[in-house]
Amino acid sequence: MFPFMAQGHLIPFLALARQLEQRKGYTITIVNTPLNIQKLKSLLPPETDIRLAEIPFCGTDYDLPSDSENTDALSHTDLIGLFKASETLQSPFKSLIVEITEHDGHAPVCIISDMFLGWTVQVARELGIFHSVFIAGNGYSMGIYFSISMDPSLWQTDDGEFSLADFPEAGKIKQARVSVDLKFVDGADIIFSFRLQQFSYCLCSDDLIEYHGEDRPKWSEIF
Repeated sequence: MFPFMAQGHLIPFLALARQLEQRKGYTITIVNTPLNIQKLKSLLPPETDIRLAEIPFCGTDYDLPSDSENTDALSHTDLIGLFKASETLQSPFKSLIVEITEHDGHAPVCIISDMFLGWTVQVARELGIFHSVFIAGNGYSMGIYFSISMDPSLWQTDDGEFSLADFPEAGKIKQARVSVDLKFVDGADIIFSFRLQQFSYCLCSDDLIEYHGEDRPKWSEIF
């Protein structure tokens, strides 16, 4: 399991890991950068068998403040740096999966990744492993978020409200309700481009897990 480096992503992934741990015969490994692994370690109950695995990361290599491996307290500029840095984790992540496979004597049953780490689907494909994306948000709002991220021109109308062709169940959406980060229409914008790329990868995944209320992630047959 590989959550994005943000508290709002780490905690839901941990909740899902705890649920999956109850299924006998599975070994759960949460992957992240060293400082985030330390945070997760402090949150794990003593009786758990969930494993934690680090992949190397040095924030200063990406012009981030020292000891910055999480979105907590980052400026907009530094947040962009963290997004860009996360894309460089593909090679060490693949190496880690290979090491785990060699150690356990078999490949993992599944790689469960964050929606902002959609590139993990490429690693899964290369190693022949089932891939799933876990979205730590409710289905309605995240459906809208994905739809507009893939085509931000959808909200640009003269009517003050719009509909989504790929999500008609959402009904009419008021332009004023669209969050600021979704209103970037310049393809050169780094965060917009990053989100478009990662979500495009997500749409190639084998499965999607969405979040249903507190501590209740459930398998969803979306694709």
